[in-house]
Amino acid sequence: MRGAKPRAQARDGVRAPVVSDVGFAPARGALVGTGLLGWARFTLDGMIRIDGVGVRVTRRRTLEITLPERKDARGRNHPIVSIADACARASISEQVLDALRQCESFVSARDALQ
Repeated sequence: MRGAKPRAQARDGVRAPVVSDVGFAPARGALVGTGLLGWARFTLDGMIRIDGVGVRVTRRRTLEITLPERKDARGRNHPIVSIADACARASISEQVLDALRQCESFVSARDALQ
């Protein structure tokens, strides 16, 4: 499509990560009251499948993704997946949220919170 924004933009000559195969599972019950819309899954650069990505509405009513974590025996959180830099994180987040806006189950979950 002419004039369309590329899905992944290069930064300083480095290709940005490409997100594909985005899916969504809506949250249920009390979790919805915390701002959690549900969980996304996606493929990164056609090679790495990431699942359990939280999709939330913030207090400022913006959408954000939260990467999966695990808790250790002392209750401390440790990331399962982390993104190397802020530019890559912004690119991945934007691509995931753009794809979710086309997903009927996501739109229904988002609209139910408003």
